Amino acid sequence: SPVVNVNEVASRGMEAEFNVILLDGWWMNIAASYNNTEFTDAPDVPCTDPGQGLDPNGPVWSFNTCDLKGEPAGILPDWSGVVTSEYSQQLGNSNVQWFLRGLYKVESERYDNDINSYLSGYYFVDLFAGFRSESWDVSFWVKNVLDRSNKLDVANTPLVPDYSKLGTIGPGGDQAFISSGYQWIENQLQPRTLGLTAAYRF
Repeated sequence: SPVVNVNEVASRGMEAEFNVILLDGWWMNIAASYNNTEFTDAPDVPCTDPGQGLDPNGPVWSFNTCDLKGEPAGILPDWSGVVTSEYSQQLGNSNVQWFLRGLYKVESERYDNDINSYLSGYYFVDLFAGFRSESWDVSFWVKNVLDRSNKLDVANTPLVPDYSKLGTIGPGGDQAFISSGYQWIENQLQPRTLGLTAAYRF
């Protein structure tokens, strides 16, 4: 596919983070961000795959163009936020602590340039519990506790020949191509996962 540069893209955003001590041994961290990126000057950008929807008598590798002014330019969500909280206490008179920690993450929908469409927003919850000292720690965790499912990155599969128009596109009987209607899921939320992590510091 043709690759071109655009004249101008504008990006606006902000971030905020707060740390709060709720009780002795109980803290919370809240982080949020906003990001908006769009084309502000992007005329004559190729927007059709070669050979699709063109004059049958035109050049084989010609393409249509679009003005993308105002269209999303990035792949990041507009809004995202993470809340992390942990409660911990000493285990008796020892130097060992037990702890419980939770993480909640949420993201708004995002525009995927590969498919020229939006991917839905999502959220998930992770939980951790364990013991730790100055030299070691052991934790049991469950990630994506609610077993949420969401696509994070997809791409259209390659074009396929349009056999119904064989020999009708372009000089010399060059063939037309159409979308297969399928997509590759390149990244997605992992299903609910349980695990155990142990570490020792020398």
